[in-house]
Amino acid sequence: MFQKFALLFFLSVSTYSYSYSGKVDTWAIYFNDSAVNSFNSNSLKIDVVLDLSLITSNDSLKIIFKSDQPCFNCEYYYFVSDDLHRKMEIIRKRVLHQSVTFSLENLLIEQRKRGLNNYLFQMVYTDYNTMKRSGLKLLNLQFE
Repeated sequence: MFQKFALLFFLSVSTYSYSYSGKVDTWAIYFNDSAVNSFNSNSLKIDVVLDLSLITSNDSLKIIFKSDQPCFNCEYYYFVSDDLHRKMEIIRKRVLHQSVTFSLENLLIEQRKRGLNNYLFQMVYTDYNTMKRSGLKLLNLQFE
């Protein structure tokens, strides 16, 4: 009888902790000042499509990232890479809940020079308490 109770207790605790243990990161994408989409760490598709004919060199993408379990001793790097896996732009932040703005000018130049239409926006951070490094894909930008 005690063994059955212990097994049921263990299963209920492990099921509860599994379903509750994960943190949820969220981020919103803005084209200039207009909201385009929002995603979270459970999003399966992170695609945003922009009409190339409507974009100018003055346009930008802004990402506002938030976490329900922020790291206070971390360093954050946001970067964009192209289809050839070259890093196009890197922005360093010490505070997580800030907006990050990427100019689209360099992406437009690369698109015109090489015809590249896909750009991956990612965030990588290092926790200096544990010396652990983690990353997250934030957005797959596609020009049409």
